[in-house]
Amino acid sequence: MINPYPPFVMREDLYACDGGLILRQGEMITPTILQEIMEKGASRSKDETLLKNKELFEDIMAVMNEENYKVVFEMDEDKDSVMDVVGEIPMTEDICRELEVFKVMDHYTYRHVLVTTALTTRLYKDLCQDPQEVLLAAATALTHDFGKSRIPIEVLQSSRKLNYEEFLYILEHPWIGFLLLTYYTGRSDSLFAQVAFNHHEKIDGSGYPRGAKVDDPFIQVVTICDMFDALISPRTYRMIPFNIRGALDYLCDEAESGRLNVSAVRLLLTHNRRSKPSLESLVCSRDHSGYAPPEEKNHYSCHEDYQEPDLDDKLGTGK
Repeated sequence: MINPYPPFVMREDLYACDGGLILRQGEMITPTILQEIMEKGASRSKDETLLKNKELFEDIMAVMNEENYKVVFEMDEDKDSVMDVVGEIPMTEDICRELEVFKVMDHYTYRHVLVTTALTTRLYKDLCQDPQEVLLAAATALTHDFGKSRIPIEVLQSSRKLNYEEFLYILEHPWIGFLLLTYYTGRSDSLFAQVAFNHHEKIDGSGYPRGAKVDDPFIQVVTICDMFDALISPRTYRMIPFNIRGALDYLCDEAESGRLNVSAVRLLLTHNRRSKPSLESLVCSRDHSGYAPPEEKNHYSCHEDYQEPDLDDKLGTGK
């Protein structure tokens, strides 16, 4: 059972994709509350169909053909190997409905989770020889951002600086994703719930929502793929994003500072080079010649000049 610290209080009612109430406004997340969520979720239908039978199978293929990913997915066999994995992802009705919400409500996030899934699959195939673990990595990447589906669209797509109350939605979305996936899977310790909860945490504890030290390599691969796509993609508040070199420079800096997994970042670098060097032979230039937007802060989660609140003091208290 996860230790819910700092304590998190629901600022709004939380509903499942079918309209069922999961938690009420004002409820504090405790081990007892988590147990109740798991018990309610355990009775939900777990009937599954494979992703290859869904429309988003073709959508994943489409994102691999985007300009930013032509080097990563340069060879047809690279794309085919990814599609062979993602096609076998088991899709419950809950997962399908949540992704349908994204596709209709916020196509940027829908596309982003598909890119993160394809990238995670590509990298994890190099890190792990167990096909079932690779499949699980792909599946958890697909659901890692479910918490964003409960952010008001005017906040999610805002082109202006967010105020503190609005920014809390951004900081809290890992909590919401964790609670949704605890309910849908019937387990708070499922990798689906854990990846959603921890994909913005860092190895040194400098991430959010809890500021926890998370060094799980499995979660780190999703985190790095998530960050990479967010950095190089236009956003409503940042129309000119990092270029690929600039994003890789930034991720290397994060890894060297002890915030991200070094091996996973280096693996991402190899896939962004046409020569596809081995990790052992990879030479990383540190001249920082890539483009980074000026004054960029909170660049994969919010507006560039927002002053982050004190997590220990304010995040998750409902105040």
